[in-house]
Amino acid sequence: NNEIPPSFEFEWVNREGSLLWCEVRVSRITKNNKLSGFQIIFNEITERKLIEKDLLKSKQAYKVIIENSHEAIFIIQDNHIKFCNSRFIELLNCSMDELLRTPFENFVHPQDKRFAKKIISERCQGKRQEENQTFRLTNEAGVVKWITVNTVLIDWDDSPAMLSFATDVTEKKSTEEKEKKYLKNLEFL
Repeated sequence: NNEIPPSFEFEWVNREGSLLWCEVRVSRITKNNKLSGFQIIFNEITERKLIEKDLLKSKQAYKVIIENSHEAIFIIQDNHIKFCNSRFIELLNCSMDELLRTPFENFVHPQDKRFAKKIISERCQGKRQEENQTFRLTNEAGVVKWITVNTVLIDWDDSPAMLSFATDVTEKKSTEEKEKKYLKNLEFL
C-alpha cells in the first residue's frame, strides 16, 4: 500500500560493537501530484533510550517497594486521598474509586475526627508533632481499624500534602483492652 509510517525506531551495532538506537522520520516528496521521492531523517537516540530504560527500572523498583510494604502508604491533600498502596485499600476494605472520591475524614472514626483534623492541620502548617499518632478508621461496613501513623509534609502537584505511613495496630489495641479489663477485674476482687 502507499502508507508510510511517519517515524520508527531501530537499533544497530556500530563498528566498535556498541549498541545504538536511531529514530527515522519519513515523508513523501511530490511534484505535480506525483511521488518524486522521500525525505528521510535519521536521528541518533541512544541516550534517550538509555534514560527511558533507567526510568522504567526506577518505576518498577518504586512499584515493588510501595506494593510490598507492610505499611499502608497514602497521600492526603485537601482532605482527599490522592495516592495509596494496596495495603491501605485492604485496611479500609474498599475500592480505589471509593477511596479517591470520599473525603478522608469520612473514614476517620467519629470519636477521633477532632484529633485527626488537628493532626492534619498542624502537619500542613509545618508544626512539629510526635512521630507516631494513633487513631481509628472505619469503613462503610463499620469495621474499626486502629492505625499508628507517621506523616511527612510533601509537595504533591505543586500543593502541600501529607505522605503517611500507617501500621494496623488493631490486634495490639484489642490485646491492651483485654489486659486492662483483666487487671480491673483483679483490682475489683
